[in-house]
Order: sequence, then structure tokens, then C-alpha cells
Amino acid sequence: MSLHLQNIAHTVGGVPYISDVDLALEPGSFNVLLGRTLAGKTTLMRLMAGLEPPTKGRIVMDGKDVTGVPVRHRNVSMVYQQFINYPSLTVYDNIASPLHLAKHPKSEIDKRVGEIAEMLHIEHLLDRYPLELSGGQQQRTAMGRALVKELALGGNTAVLHEGKLLQYGPTDQIYRQPNGILSAEMFSEPPINIVPGRLTENDITFDNDTHFACDEALRKLPPGDYQFGVRASHLSLTPQADDDLELPVTVDVAEISGSETFLHAHHVHFPLVLHLLGIHELKVNQAIKVYFPTHKLFVFDQQGQIVHTPLAQTEGVAHG
Repeated sequence: MSLHLQNIAHTVGGVPYISDVDLALEPGSFNVLLGRTLAGKTTLMRLMAGLEPPTKGRIVMDGKDVTGVPVRHRNVSMVYQQFINYPSLTVYDNIASPLHLAKHPKSEIDKRVGEIAEMLHIEHLLDRYPLELSGGQQQRTAMGRALVKELALGGNTAVLHEGKLLQYGPTDQIYRQPNGILSAEMFSEPPINIVPGRLTENDITFDNDTHFACDEALRKLPPGDYQFGVRASHLSLTPQADDDLELPVTVDVAEISGSETFLHAHHVHFPLVLHLLGIHELKVNQAIKVYFPTHKLFVFDQQGQIVHTPLAQTEGVAHG
């Protein structure tokens, strides 16, 4: 069944819940609505199901306008789940479940699950059960199950924010090529770090003291003020590449969650969050060095729109 939302808007009591959403879902495709609380996800699904009529626009199913058709005459159903993962299955089996149903060979399942788990930094959790995971780990497990379905169902994600459709397309593409800061933040746990800075013809500066040479791709951008993004999992406590930038920071808090640590720290001009594997017991106000991978920088303009994505994105979805 194809479903096309044509310039849908929905207002309740003068408050816009959905604003001019145009979205075409193809037959047989697997689609995810992603957004924060009050982004409009539930309202959009209620409009799709016919539980509420849109204030503006049309809903077309299989080429037929069903905007005014009551829910009992539509071939649509909604189910709310309490658990986003199957509690009786390990992380491996949760991620692999769509491939088992599609009867893929075990060797292919092992390979695909391994790739997804490595991208999400949960490869060390594959033998655990959902109740043994932190909230962020459960989220990444559920996202892994959605991502792995792209082998069989063609997974797409629609990113919503305050009732507006920010971006729609293949899930991994949106992660690797977000069209703005808001889309980039949706696919991070914790959210992507955003650092203001200035690009000159030869280098980038975050302040008067921190300069580093920019690569050839960044030199093509016009000089000026930008917002630079780096995912929390790309920051580290030890150098990982030759172009890593060493930054002095002060520890705010080290949040230990199972087998990983969320390290909140601040540079003199901006805060940073690091997502580290393992337990790192760091003290509040401790001065440390962190390493900033300059080759993995996202660059956004002052309005928050993307102007540069890293050339080689090998990390996964839903992880900082």
C-alpha cells in the first residue's frame, strides 16, 4: 500500500501540531518517524490512520483520496508498544530477528549483525538482554533492528521537529548526511557536539589559541563563521589519528553506565560530551586532555544548515 501525505497541516485550538508535511511512503517499505517529544509523531500517525482529519492537505492511499474516509473504512492499524526490544532475546537476536524472519543465511546474518553492532558501538553487548542495558544501549539496540531491516525491507527515516518534516530518506544516509544540526542531533545519544568557530583560507580556529589546518575539502568553503559538529563517540582520551586536535578540558561529571562512560567536560569556550567504552573514573574539576578528530567534522552554517559532511563516515546510526 502506498501512502502520500500531500501538504498536510493540523491545528488544534489555534496551535499548529503539523505544518505542511509532504511525505510519500512506498509499498513494502519500512519507515521510522524520529523526533523529540511533541515533534508531531503521534499526531501524524493519527492522521494517517484516519483517527483525526487534517486541517489542510490530502491523504492519498494507493492513488485514492481518503482524507475524509473514516478509520473503520481504512486498511490501517496502530499498535503502541511498551517495549522497544524483545526482553527475552539477546541484543544479537533482537537485531537479527528481521533477518531470521526473512530466512537469510546464518553467515549473512552474523556478518550484518556484526557490522551494525560495531557501527553502534554495542558489539560488546551482543550476549546481554535488554533489561541488562542502559537506556541509551536499549535505544541503539532497537535502532540496530530497524537498520538491519534495510537488507529486507528498505528502511527509511522521517525526521520531525515541532510538526515540520526536516528530512526523509534512507536511515544510514540521514545519519551520514544530515541536512542540518537538528537532524544530526536526532541521531546521536548523547547529541552531537556543536562548537562555534571560524574558517580562514588555511585553518580553523575555535578561539584565539586553538588553531588547526583544514583539509582540502574545507578549503573550498568561503571563509567565515561556522558551527562545527563532532559526534560524542568520535572524541577520545588518547590520539586516534595524526590529525587529532588536542584540547585541554575540565571534567564536569563522568557518568558511568554499565560498560560505558558519558564524560561531560568543558573547554574554556564550549562544553563537550564524550561517549567512551569502558569505565573511566574521572574526578569533578579534573584537568585532562581530549582528542578532537578534525577529519570527522560536520560543518553547519550560522542558520544550522549543513555545508560539509566528513568524506569517510564509517560510524553507525543513533550513536553519538
